[in-house]
Amino acid sequence: MSASYSTLVATLKKRAAQTPGATDDLARCFDVKSQYHFSESCLALSNKLGIDLSVIFSDSIPLPQKQIFRMTGFINALATGLLGDFDYTHARILCAMRLAGVYDLTTGALTALAANERKTDANLRGITSGAVNRMFSRSHKMGTVKTKVSNMTGKNGFSQVTGMTWANPTQQDHTIMLNHEHPAIKMFFQVIDNATIGQIDAMNDKGAKAG
Repeated sequence: MSASYSTLVATLKKRAAQTPGATDDLARCFDVKSQYHFSESCLALSNKLGIDLSVIFSDSIPLPQKQIFRMTGFINALATGLLGDFDYTHARILCAMRLAGVYDLTTGALTALAANERKTDANLRGITSGAVNRMFSRSHKMGTVKTKVSNMTGKNGFSQVTGMTWANPTQQDHTIMLNHEHPAIKMFFQVIDNATIGQIDAMNDKGAKAG
């Protein structure tokens, strides 16, 4: 069970004051209008999903502050159930890994699928970018995707730390597997699978315009 809301807020404020460069990043967690806002309802959903935010927020482990607001953003998107509230790349990472089923994907393969890159030498396990697009069409450019794959599934990535994904990030081009049974993963795909045709079409339209 995570610590109390007030304790976690105090931890965030301490990190913002002590960690170089953290003030601007963590300010997103205190902005009630931000999709990254850390609220009591955000904490409640985290606890329900078995995510201990006291570990994510702790200043005693080397989890970068960007992973903190990415985690709260992911939880808040689960709460709203709106496709557009999810980070494009993080959503595409999960969609690609579900398509892989019981198989793992290398960092290179996952990056290619998340970036909608059709030319790659990586083993995509038969998964196409088109298949990922049908689940979540919006995507970032390759440089951004590489960073986001790392901050989600890398050594200090929020999905790696919370057990949503499994990997040995010390290895080059390491393999990554999805924890299909994690409550947060199940809730994410409930949002994806329950999306209306209109929502999917709107996402596809935005994705096409984003290039």
